[in-house]
Amino acid sequence: MSSVRRRVMSVAAVLWCAACSVSLSGSDRTDVYTRALAVGPARISELEEVCTGGDAAACDAVGRFHQGGTGVPKSMAKAKFWYAKGCALDDAETCAEAKSLERKPMALRNDERACRSARDAARCYRAGEAYLHGLMVDPDPKRGQALLEAGCKSASVQSAACTELGFVLLGGVGGVARNPTRALPLLREQCGKRSARACAYLAFATEQGLADVKKDVAAAIDQYMPLCDIAKSDLAGGPPSQRRGGRTHDAFACYRLATLAMRGHIRGSVRGIAQLFAEACVGGTQVSKLACAPAAALFARHDLEYQPRFASKSAEKIDAVEMARMACTSGSPDGCSVLHWIFSRRDAQASSQ
Repeated sequence: MSSVRRRVMSVAAVLWCAACSVSLSGSDRTDVYTRALAVGPARISELEEVCTGGDAAACDAVGRFHQGGTGVPKSMAKAKFWYAKGCALDDAETCAEAKSLERKPMALRNDERACRSARDAARCYRAGEAYLHGLMVDPDPKRGQALLEAGCKSASVQSAACTELGFVLLGGVGGVARNPTRALPLLREQCGKRSARACAYLAFATEQGLADVKKDVAAAIDQYMPLCDIAKSDLAGGPPSQRRGGRTHDAFACYRLATLAMRGHIRGSVRGIAQLFAEACVGGTQVSKLACAPAAALFARHDLEYQPRFASKSAEKIDAVEMARMACTSGSPDGCSVLHWIFSRRDAQASSQ
């Protein structure tokens, strides 16, 4: 095993630091909430008691756990309950969260109505994604699939609804029954219409050997490279300072390249691999759940600094804690474990000084 791969694989120690201890005290509300995420459901009952005792920040944290499905089953009803308790303490932030949860389902219902009555493909896609992944409501995969189907039928040009429907059917996402016979033609059609995400999903089918596609990891890597707008020399030597000039930058393609590099299928430096995970982390909501935890682990373990290749205010500010927080709040247990490790190390360093 190469020295780079040994260093990358050592991140496993970060992801499973179960014995570490983390203090719930912090310098400000954001820090307290992030630390609450780090200890997660193991101490959620303690946070509930603190909330009941009159601490609105604890109410906010418990509400977010239930809203994101972080270590507990996702439940908008329970999220609303805990936000309401914080709001009853005259806390502006939890009141805002409670109102937001009231508004979002209304917006979702409007999207669903526009999808079914006006055949608005974009709103069909938005509503379908929400039900598939539980973004604003409790997950309902069948309803989500039906909305994507409606959006795909309504689209006359490149369609995000068709692309996501293809992927859902290809892999059986969210409990939807796999149907590669339908999935592959949908993805091939959308890739032909210059959908970078559809092309990335087809590369994934090649990487995994799904349906009638012959497994060929090397071919998949060659397909991912232009979609991520990167070259093998960039990955091996570290992150490039600028884009290579391609017209696409697909977060899923970057995530798969980083994963394959970690597994030794392509040569990559620790910094180069971490960079790709980070770009995937900031590049898409659903991809973030997959990419942010390994990105955070690598950046924290090797004290790296993210160097964004793209103009983005959020990307400029992101660090290991923020990446781990994004993963944890999206429901990734590994993201919560990385947060736990980061704060455990910080607390240990502080106590030794």
